[in-house]
Amino acid sequence: MRFINFVSCLTLLVSTLWGQGNSGRAANTLGSPPPSWKDAGVVLIGEFTGSIVTAGPAQLRCTGQLLAHRVLQGDVPAGAQLPMSWNMELDYSGQIKPGTQVKQAYGLWAINRTSGGNWAPLFSGSPITILGRAFLPLPRAFPSGELAYSPEAPPGAKLAMELAAALEAMAMAEGNRLTLIRGPVGGAAAILRDSPAVQFSAILRMLNAAEFQEAEPAYRYFSRSADPQLRAAGIVGRLRGGDASAAFDLEREAPFFGSTLASTELTGALFRFPAREQPEALHALARAALSESGVPALEQLIPKLISDSGRLDFLPYLAVLMQSSSQQVHDHAVYSLCHLLRQIHRSGRSSPVIWQPENDKYCPDRSPVPDQAQSQAYVEYWKQWWAANQERIQADPAVPRPSVPSRYYRTGQQLVQAASLSSEQAFRVFVQMTVAAQRARQQRIDQGLTAPEFYTPLAGRLSTEDDRKLAEIAATVSAALEANETKVKEAAMTARVQGAPPSPELIRKVRAEQEEILKNGLLEARRELSLDGWSAIEQHLQEISRATVKIALPAAPKPPAARE
Repeated sequence: MRFINFVSCLTLLVSTLWGQGNSGRAANTLGSPPPSWKDAGVVLIGEFTGSIVTAGPAQLRCTGQLLAHRVLQGDVPAGAQLPMSWNMELDYSGQIKPGTQVKQAYGLWAINRTSGGNWAPLFSGSPITILGRAFLPLPRAFPSGELAYSPEAPPGAKLAMELAAALEAMAMAEGNRLTLIRGPVGGAAAILRDSPAVQFSAILRMLNAAEFQEAEPAYRYFSRSADPQLRAAGIVGRLRGGDASAAFDLEREAPFFGSTLASTELTGALFRFPAREQPEALHALARAALSESGVPALEQLIPKLISDSGRLDFLPYLAVLMQSSSQQVHDHAVYSLCHLLRQIHRSGRSSPVIWQPENDKYCPDRSPVPDQAQSQAYVEYWKQWWAANQERIQADPAVPRPSVPSRYYRTGQQLVQAASLSSEQAFRVFVQMTVAAQRARQQRIDQGLTAPEFYTPLAGRLSTEDDRKLAEIAATVSAALEANETKVKEAAMTARVQGAPPSPELIRKVRAEQEEILKNGLLEARRELSLDGWSAIEQHLQEISRATVKIALPAAPKPPAARE
């Protein structure tokens, strides 16, 4: 299995996507913008064949022929053989060395004619270092159907459709190799040179750099896709173009969105989100940020968006975010809460809470707060403030009462792991999500707070009776799985005392029991639910399987006294 670390991916893609291409021209000076494909004399989809020789100290020279398959910009005819020659830096990994024969380097090339009459690459669209980042590798997919374009289309529209067709082909071919992994990774090589995830991200980033009007048909097409990676790409693209309706799609996709490669593009897409003009869409984004599975990029960004709204009904989301175990998240929440309350106070609008001068002492001037002890002091002050003012603020029925995600009580990292899920495994994920949601709901009831009337995460798709029955089945399956896991722990403890590992036969037996528990749960759901209810759960399990993620949810939060 190949995987990509979330933080490393985000950092690397931002810093290297438009890496310096070695095209025989001087490298960009610090701070100058990278060259665009619009600066190229010719942009085409083509295939390079050639060889690599030594050109000097730490320098290689690549020469050969580029066969033009489809020309997007420029006066070169399709089928032309273009002589290519350019210098590139020595690849110290040893994968590219003098004498290497280059075959079938197929993809997107942006090229200019050199003074010697040959052609050389203008820029890089890929973080993959093969051929000095001279081209963007693409699958051999021809745009068809809704992605087809006419010969008279502008170059930017042609490019957008070519990139979209490549993304669709990769999503169909690569499957779970495109899933983001959040959590610990083994070894330093978290990003592989030939990782499909890196290539997919590079293509997506280039699509997102296109003019929105040119890429919009592709985003809308992706938004209707059965593939979660493509749906996420469509949502992010539409958000980038200012389509507030995409926020509601993101909320619906929240259980899977955080594990998609497109989620790393979310910060740029929401940079200019019109928070004041689109409050309902902002509510949808806030709910998605606080979903059980989480959307890390959104969780970091939502406090800033809320602080720009100028509306008190967004305050409860910040109160929940203050309870995050991530210092960045809770510091952003405190900083934004102060900014929002000051905005409301200065506006002169009526408010159930009044800004007090002593509040200023507990408002940070930056986020995150450099001093951890100071950060905790700010958080504790505002938690107490919220406890004293919560009922007054939420007395208005229009003010939401968001639940604290149970993952906030997890001491370790949340892990989203790539896997090929069977129906039984997908049902196990659903059971975990249902039980965690129920326990979080019960916690609100125990605290004397209003809890939403739901039983499972599918409540919006089911009748009340089906939702209740499915929750009972999930609770029974969860209890049976816990009893099964107790056997594993007892066997491990016995083996430890005896100084021997648990027997393989016992492990196989326990795993077989787990499968049987899940199969019986599915059979019971099929018997007990209505036809519409069973169709909804079946579709939901297919969505989980297509997303190819296994969510390790945290244990349910214990009462404060028990935690102490």
